[in-house]
Amino acid sequence: MTILSKHEKRMILNSLHRWQAPDFLVYVRLIYQLMKLFTK
Repeated sequence: MTILSKHEKRMILNSLHRWQAPDFLVYVRLIYQLMKLFTK
């Protein structure tokens, strides 16, 4: 698990307000897949 910095959390929250939920879920899924690759 990676700990997000305050700046990263703010960016994610801003993105949540700006984007529609489906777009955000696709983005999260992409990051999750990348993290799974790197944490092997």
